[in-house]
Amino acid sequence: MGRARKVRDAREAAITGEAGSGVPVPAQSVNDPSRPAEQRPARTPDLWAAALPLLLGAINHRKEPDVSDVTTPGATFSRLSDAADVMLQAAQTFDPEQMSEFQTLIEDLPDAMRTVQETIRVLAELSDEKLPVNRKVVEEIGESYRAMNRVVEALEEVPAVYKRVHADDIERVDNPRNGVEAERKWNV
Repeated sequence: MGRARKVRDAREAAITGEAGSGVPVPAQSVNDPSRPAEQRPARTPDLWAAALPLLLGAINHRKEPDVSDVTTPGATFSRLSDAADVMLQAAQTFDPEQMSEFQTLIEDLPDAMRTVQETIRVLAELSDEKLPVNRKVVEEIGESYRAMNRVVEALEEVPAVYKRVHADDIERVDNPRNGVEAERKWNV
């Protein structure tokens, strides 16, 4: 079993609760401002300075504009685009050692886009329920949410296509002839 598969299996076991106690579920260690400081993950000030928790509506004592700084138009959107930039950078720097890592990545694409879709849904609900936004704007955001369904559906097909067209390659990885070292001699 490849390294990426082991990581994926461990993550899924943690999510489903099959990993046993003491194994954190992914996203339990995110920076939650309501969690006591001693339970928060350790952070390096330089690396995490931009990601410190912010209280909405609180006075901004930091030098940089952020989501709680109501005098900075577009700050919220720049924060969302910053998150998207992280995804883009991950894709641009992705250099798998083995193709099983690529397979894991494409299997995760639908989930990544569902998260983006969920972000759009949350913004639509927020706009509709709590912000003084014209109904047409809310409807347009909702249309974007519905359009993401097509993106997710298309991405759900990618792993199946990958497995079908690379079936021989995957078989060699799963069942190498005369062992892994012997199979590596086919360095193509």
